[in-house]
Amino acid sequence: MRIISMVILCVAFPVLVNALEYSFPKSSWETKTPAELGLDAGAMNAAAASLGGNGAIIRYGYVAKAWGNGLAAKTDWASSCKPVFSLLVWKAVKDGKISSFQAPVKDLMTDRQFNEKDAKITFYHLAHMTSGWSRAEAPGEAFSYNDEAINLYGKAVYNYLYQSMDPSATLKSELAALQFEHNPVLDASKTGRFTSVSVGDMARIAHLFLNQGNWNGTAIVDSANITEMMGQTVPVTLPLTKGDATPSFNAGTSGGTDYQYEGNNGPGSYSYNFWLNKGKRLWPSLTANVFQGNGHWGRENYTVFPNQQLIVLHYGKTLSHSQMNTIYSALLGGVTGNPIMTDTLQDTTSWDKKLTLGKKVQITNGIQPMCVLDKNENLHIIYKGNQTGDEGIKYLKMNFDGELSDKFTLSSSGDNPQITIDVNGDIHAVWDTFSASYYRKKTGTNWEDVIDLPRPKSERNWFPHVAAGPDGTAYWGLWGIQGSPNTTYAGWLDGSVPRQLYAGGENRPPRLLGPTDRYAGDGNVYLIPGDRVPVVKNITSTGTTDYKTLSVFSQKTGEGYSPFWMKGQPALVFNEVLSGTTPCGIVFNYLPDNVAYLVSGPITEEASFPRAAYDETNDLVYVFWHEHGEVFYTCFDNGSKTASPKISMGKKTGAGRGCGAGGIAYTGNGGVYLVYSDNGMLQRQVLGNYSAMVSIERNNTRITSNKQIYGLDNRIYDIKGRHIQQLPKQGNGRTIHITREGRKFLSE
Repeated sequence: MRIISMVILCVAFPVLVNALEYSFPKSSWETKTPAELGLDAGAMNAAAASLGGNGAIIRYGYVAKAWGNGLAAKTDWASSCKPVFSLLVWKAVKDGKISSFQAPVKDLMTDRQFNEKDAKITFYHLAHMTSGWSRAEAPGEAFSYNDEAINLYGKAVYNYLYQSMDPSATLKSELAALQFEHNPVLDASKTGRFTSVSVGDMARIAHLFLNQGNWNGTAIVDSANITEMMGQTVPVTLPLTKGDATPSFNAGTSGGTDYQYEGNNGPGSYSYNFWLNKGKRLWPSLTANVFQGNGHWGRENYTVFPNQQLIVLHYGKTLSHSQMNTIYSALLGGVTGNPIMTDTLQDTTSWDKKLTLGKKVQITNGIQPMCVLDKNENLHIIYKGNQTGDEGIKYLKMNFDGELSDKFTLSSSGDNPQITIDVNGDIHAVWDTFSASYYRKKTGTNWEDVIDLPRPKSERNWFPHVAAGPDGTAYWGLWGIQGSPNTTYAGWLDGSVPRQLYAGGENRPPRLLGPTDRYAGDGNVYLIPGDRVPVVKNITSTGTTDYKTLSVFSQKTGEGYSPFWMKGQPALVFNEVLSGTTPCGIVFNYLPDNVAYLVSGPITEEASFPRAAYDETNDLVYVFWHEHGEVFYTCFDNGSKTASPKISMGKKTGAGRGCGAGGIAYTGNGGVYLVYSDNGMLQRQVLGNYSAMVSIERNNTRITSNKQIYGLDNRIYDIKGRHIQQLPKQGNGRTIHITREGRKFLSE
């Protein structure tokens, strides 16, 4: 977690004293009433009845409800214990027992003979069910829900990393800070499987994950490790395993076979043995940061809801993802308060979380910016230099704090640049010179040579676009504007040779959408030719096929389409031109539903080339575009199907018809980045809920790390997203000031 700095205003607000402090259980769990915890008793009881069996609901470290045989009820938690293997590996990394998750397992298991294929298996492969153990594929090539590989994983963790033949003793020793209450028992033969663990003790482990590896002030593992566990799933494009193979040796099984079909939910859902709600929305009504330890296909679960600081555990009744989605949605609908988070304490000034501007960072002189965000939260920006002696197509990288690096000139001249990052982390860039279009790739730290894209019929071509396939292959599109009619061309790069795959379209530049290292999408590459009534096409190295004709208002689209991933599927924004008396403007279209919604309008053709990004945490579509010399943005609520009023970002300078207003990228934390040119100066702006994060100063010094902050009376304030979470009293008192949006709302 990082912090966005704000200007502290000299405004005094009274401090609201919390009646409830965040808790970590000691010898036993404390219980609070639903009202004290901001829960609706009726909704909570209904959820417990629907979940059945034994279970508990816990918020802020207090038990709101336990049912069945209560917190002491023990069971075999089956596969829901698997994330603990990954937790212990992270702890081993922290303690110096192993270098990283990328370490080959064979390097520890030196008394075992690995064949050539299995020798490449790493801890990371085992944590993601991609090891290929007992399967035909090499490590990393396919997904297989594989309990034989998990038993190998357990042996590697307990027997070799921790050099123990007693998993129960290892668990209690390494996680001693959790003060297990009911003597958890792990099976030594099914290495590390939780065969007799109570609801209350499993809840302690879930509470540790909720608190990002921190237990009452003690970092069991680094918070960044837990963030990584919840950050990126197995790529949705990864195929399922297709065949058996003989493993290097018999490692046994933790309970199941080497291939248990999971309805293809693993790719796009699985990460470090957790089930996430990211690439594939297992629970579509819940936010993307919900995660779950799942056993026996829904029979033993603990589900963590970070936004509500809520944990739900249950075992005994098998539930589908659809059933859980319904039950949990109803439960969260009964969350009536947020008594701990200081986000609710002060400053009742009305503000729109959708359209809140956060920190602005001035980048450099330039125009026509486009950007893409990588999985490490670095912005990669391509733009046109506009200073004498510094012209041409430029690239640079910017980290979260606004620090610039890797500045590079791709070409001494050019316009209309575009950029993407493929699933391997390689960068692909295109631009034009108004007569020809060019491509360049960065692999690692090296920019490869420039490739001249085709000029069909010797036409002038420009406004190129680029996307990458699931294997990292570059696909290109460009607009030939001197033919009759003007034509869209598209193709792919066979090494350094451009191959043409498509010619068609009418009067508008093409757009491409493919998987990136941050968004896997559905694994396809889509082409949107420049048609007045656009048809979206699948594109592969063998050609194109129609996917869908867009639903539009006037059947006449204006200049520019911006495709983006939404819920793992393609979506578009584009501008429609006025047609008679039909009100038209900026339009949003989610292709799977294929229903067009007006986001902003009516406008004229002078408003063109909008850009958009989807905030999966809040189900919002952020859109911005340039219009009459200004850059505007708005937010479309996908739930209510309504848009907020448009807001000006400043004067557009040389934004370029082909480049639209600038670049936009979803942060992954409830908001977006905008990169645009304001009077010839590139700016990065944080927009939306993400900009509602806080800045903390202690004794007039800005706190910029993910550390807990000690306030007066020994209170701890722990930074959690845009919330400040008050923890139990301990440590040394300090003077702190906490601000949000430039308004001080708590001071000690």
